[in-house]
Amino acid sequence: MATSLAVFIAIAVDPESEAGRPEGEGPRAHEEGVDREEREEREEGEEREEEAPPPTQYPVAPAPRAPRAPAPSEPRREQEPPTVWTWRTGYALAYGRSPRPGWGHRLDAELAWGDARARLVPALRLSWGWADFSTYPPLAGEARFQRKSVRLEGCGRLGLRPFTAAACAGADAGALIATAPELPRFFQVTTRWLAATGTLRVAWSFAPWLELETSAVVLVPLERSRFTVQEPRRLVYRAPFALFEGTVGISVVARFR
Repeated sequence: MATSLAVFIAIAVDPESEAGRPEGEGPRAHEEGVDREEREEREEGEEREEEAPPPTQYPVAPAPRAPRAPAPSEPRREQEPPTVWTWRTGYALAYGRSPRPGWGHRLDAELAWGDARARLVPALRLSWGWADFSTYPPLAGEARFQRKSVRLEGCGRLGLRPFTAAACAGADAGALIATAPELPRFFQVTTRWLAATGTLRVAWSFAPWLELETSAVVLVPLERSRFTVQEPRRLVYRAPFALFEGTVGISVVARFR
């Protein structure tokens, strides 16, 4: 009985000292087995990591930049229309009353300028011409007169294609020549001629370079010259307060910038 109690006590105190346990299976051996397994697993993991291919590296695109605000620019200036120059030159047949009817001729040249979009442009016109008329004073037969003058005008020309209209004001200066061929001992008499003018013109452009033009002119003499004959004394001619003249002509037109 005492022997059985001693064995029981020994087992209770040291359970690992049971009889029949194989050698080397104690706690230390168990711990070494666990350490060996962990080390083997770690070595296998390292071998796997070494054998595994390196991860594919993809190029990293740079982040898009925020759009830069445009620099403030100067306000855009509208291109000014070009200046167009128009040159006209032509011939006109004139009919007038001063106060007797008469016929004449005028040669003229005109320069107009303005931007391409303007309808109303200024113009400067210069012309030279002459007009003939006759009077029939009593006891003197026929007295012939010729008026030669240079006319300078400033105009405003309005374009309404294919028509153009112009209003002009200017001066007419020259000479008034009188002869009385039916009177004996009659000499040619010349006097100065000076008048203010006002003109309205209308032109039709039937070709890009050709125009048909008509005008109405009023002449106001600044000096009303008188012509008389003696024995007996009688009046041959005196310039009226106003003379009227109409013209029809053709002009050649050239435009350039």
